[in-house]
Amino acid sequence: PRLAVGSTPPRFPWGAAASLVALSFLTAEYLSGNIRFPQIVLPQTILFLTLAYGFPALLIRELAVRRDLDFTAIAILGFAYGLFNEGICAKTLTLTKDVPINLFDGYGLLAGINVPWMFFILAFHSWAAILLPILVIHHFFPAEARRPWFDRKPLMAVALVTALFGSAIFFLGDKPHPRGSPFHFAVYLLLTVGLALAALRFKATAQPSAG
Repeated sequence: PRLAVGSTPPRFPWGAAASLVALSFLTAEYLSGNIRFPQIVLPQTILFLTLAYGFPALLIRELAVRRDLDFTAIAILGFAYGLFNEGICAKTLTLTKDVPINLFDGYGLLAGINVPWMFFILAFHSWAAILLPILVIHHFFPAEARRPWFDRKPLMAVALVTALFGSAIFFLGDKPHPRGSPFHFAVYLLLTVGLALAALRFKATAQPSAG
């Protein structure tokens, strides 16, 4: 399947965008049983999950359409999103014990990062929070699937809010999630850049060969 670049839309597709935001955290958090129904409908929970899941999903989908990327690229970008979610926001990648799935407790550490857990949870987020929601929304909103949704300024605003949100959570911390280290922030950033560069190689439309 391919995502073709189209012209900037005359109106913002609120229905498709809101559905993508909601589906990105419903599939990853509610259907997995991590957050129960009474909690997930609380306004503060919806706001947090929109910033942690919905905005990144919108950004990845927008990048894929604007750069004419295929769904392999979206899956790779989903791994980069997993670094944002579990590395920056939840900070589970540096846990040595009390990992969300305790089978990953206490082994596979490299530079303070639980590598087996990282590969597992990044693959989960790539599928559940990014690739599956985008596939579903493009299926049910075919008229909106082949074009960008954002003008440049709103897109930059969403990206800035997402970056500030993640940075604040990582560096300020709280009682269950202590402040993260600049070293690990830099590692996550470098891995994200590497994954993004790799994703850009997977074009939906084949480029004609020279000559």
